[in-house]
Amino acid sequence: MEQKSYFRLLLDSFKLLFRNKKLLIPVIVMFVLNGFLFFTRPYRNYIGFSLGQDVNFSIGSIIFIIVASIVMSLFSLIMYGWIFALIKPIVEGVEYNLKSEFNEGLKLALTLFLLGLLGLGLYLVLILVFILFFVLIGLLGSGGIIISILVGLIVVLSVLALILFLGSYSIPLIGVLIMERGGVIFSIKKAWVVYKKNLGNSFALFGITILLNFIVYIPTVIVMVVFMSTTFLTGQSNIDPTLYYFVTNLASLPYLVVFLAILIYYSLNYHNRVILSSSKKITVKNLLKK
Repeated sequence: MEQKSYFRLLLDSFKLLFRNKKLLIPVIVMFVLNGFLFFTRPYRNYIGFSLGQDVNFSIGSIIFIIVASIVMSLFSLIMYGWIFALIKPIVEGVEYNLKSEFNEGLKLALTLFLLGLLGLGLYLVLILVFILFFVLIGLLGSGGIIISILVGLIVVLSVLALILFLGSYSIPLIGVLIMERGGVIFSIKKAWVVYKKNLGNSFALFGITILLNFIVYIPTVIVMVVFMSTTFLTGQSNIDPTLYYFVTNLASLPYLVVFLAILIYYSLNYHNRVILSSSKKITVKNLLKK
């Protein structure tokens, strides 16, 4: 069936986002709870420490930061599950209820958690493989510089290929998670089938994602450079942790908006290419009328 251009589909994603502002509620909740956490003394000290300030930590403060970080990570996972659950009815153009989608989001959060564990296991295995590669380079170093360079080049190219694969594969995977709401095994298998059939599409969306993230992350980078340059020029960190926290979070707002739009983007793309038949292709114009 005829597909919309990538740019047109991206514009449609932003339109749906601004038409469904309820999708911002989980993000706002995360911001508020992070703000409450920031105003605790241990966490403020931690921010100051990350800015290069001389801060003394008690054992209780360290334990509090570790526990709070774990709790906030799990809570953020639940909020992301809620976001994923809310996107499905938005893309389908049907009515939705925040509470019922939150319940669906809990299931999706569990799936995301399990996928995260699987990804962590894969990451550890890859680290082990790369360590063995570098050991091999060291062993071959005495045998000739050319062999060492070739092995090093193979490692670099392998890393780049892996990044390209995982980045492009995550696009149909996210589409399956949002639109199909399946478990871990189902999502991985279904995403692989979709990925093989839409390889060029996945690569294109991955490239667009990188470009968008680069553009919207610029304000955050500028803010961080301004703050850090103060430390570099004076030789000491006089940055107010409160000011740093709120300014950096404010600068990251464009990134969060684009992040939500990209999730809708992936879902629309999946909905059009996989779920709908040519006679039932989704049109955002019809969704916005509802």
